[in-house]
Amino acid sequence: MRIQNNISDLPTASTDNGVPPVSDPQIGVALAQAWFDGYVADGNVDKARAIPESPYRASYASKRCDRQLYYALSDTPESEPLTIASAWTMGLGTMVHEHFQAKYLEMFPDALVEPVGDLRPIGIDGSGHADIVVTDQETGERTLVELKTTGGFSFKMMATTFKGAPQGPRFSYLLQSAMMAKALDCDKVIIVLLSLEPVSAALAEQYSEDEASRFVAEWHYDITELLDIIEDERVRVNHILHNVRLSDLPRRIITDPEFPAGATVTAPLASRAPWVVYDEGNQIVDSGQYWGCAYCAWRTKCHEDGE
Repeated sequence: MRIQNNISDLPTASTDNGVPPVSDPQIGVALAQAWFDGYVADGNVDKARAIPESPYRASYASKRCDRQLYYALSDTPESEPLTIASAWTMGLGTMVHEHFQAKYLEMFPDALVEPVGDLRPIGIDGSGHADIVVTDQETGERTLVELKTTGGFSFKMMATTFKGAPQGPRFSYLLQSAMMAKALDCDKVIIVLLSLEPVSAALAEQYSEDEASRFVAEWHYDITELLDIIEDERVRVNHILHNVRLSDLPRRIITDPEFPAGATVTAPLASRAPWVVYDEGNQIVDSGQYWGCAYCAWRTKCHEDGE
């Protein structure tokens, strides 16, 4: 059938600039700003330590650069305060986190939600809030359940064969969970990873038959498997606390299994901060890039303080 109507006056897709959004958004930005103001007012930017007199927080497990940990432990003012975009990412994670915690408590009413873990008995002057601790009523076995939210790409890298073998949970997730489990006398650790964006059904089918696995992944550990990384962090934290007492600024050394021992950042303001490893003769024997500086709250301060 032949169409007779003239459609030349209908709008056509632009081949030059596309259809960009307005340059001065009003409603969306105003709503976002109102949300951010409330987020800050509710105390989400500077939450109190679980044990106020102890300087280390279990969440500092994510600070894998020695200098970044030094700044945090010494309460150095941030040169890069929290932005509305960063708060949005954190806020989404918090909302998902709280919903899942509530459901878990409905399923296991005897579980402990947000119990305080004192890290001092395990040799670290710090504390934190665990997510969930549940006790098996028959065996008495205690399990710490740690909930973590992440973006779709990170989820695919950690849980799927998207680009090779699954990488597993981030080292900081595992370390934080391990320290809290030890402090709370738990026998097991379960890390539950929640993606803010489901992966494709085809990709999920490679590791699970459950539809929910498109956005949920889970790893189980026995606490005895994690004692070595707890001990390593105990030594590291106490070393940095000693630096703080002496006002001795450490080098930008990355302490993470993903990087070789001694990897040291040289230019924190670079979009992908370069790191190098020196040998005993001060010659560079390895190098690469570190994504962590882009998310550091002391990035400019670190640059100004020099190597």
